[in-house]
Amino acid sequence: MIILPKEDLIAVPALTASGDQAKPERKRNQRGEGDKLRAEIIDAALRLLDQQPHSELSLRAVAREVGVTAPAIYPHFPRREDMIAEVVRVSWAGLAREMERADARARAKSPRDRLKAQARAYIRYATASPTRYETLFGFQNRYMVSTVFDQTPAAGAILAVRAAVVRCIDAGYTPIMPANDLGLLILSFLHGRVALAQSTPGWRFSTPQSVTRLVEDAISAVLTEPLPA
Repeated sequence: MIILPKEDLIAVPALTASGDQAKPERKRNQRGEGDKLRAEIIDAALRLLDQQPHSELSLRAVAREVGVTAPAIYPHFPRREDMIAEVVRVSWAGLAREMERADARARAKSPRDRLKAQARAYIRYATASPTRYETLFGFQNRYMVSTVFDQTPAAGAILAVRAAVVRCIDAGYTPIMPANDLGLLILSFLHGRVALAQSTPGWRFSTPQSVTRLVEDAISAVLTEPLPA
């Protein structure tokens, strides 16, 4: 059984809606507070997404969650796809932040252990809300396609892993391939292992502990320790 280090046992950002509890009456935004409503819309969409797949998410349901009428959403998101695209961007950014925070908390450890901390943060994020995680890869929108890397939703997570890989190489670890390719390989393996676990719930190899163990073993295999001097 794998026991995660205490520094990795952080509270995952709230992923559940308020449930059956009565919501307080929403105060009308003042003039010029349109950005506040936009943020409330995305927060509401994320809460609902933690309970249902993105294919069932509607503007009307989000409006009810926020406490506004559906037409109030249209100036911010004219179409349902526009809202979900923003949810995907926000979710990828949140995943990248969790990975970077895990890396920073492990800064006293070896470079490879810091990379493993990022991987554990990724797994925690994915398992905390499978429906939200599925949306990162399952929602396709032509407006999200960009030829500028920094504008792609997954850029933050890719750069975080690449930086960790470069740090390992600089410290003398031996990679099986160049840093850019290895970073993408690690992220691809992470996603594939998580997706396999989520598609086979209940199996012994689908537990978060099993997923974490295999991912950490894989990282050790693709970045071998420096030889003793």
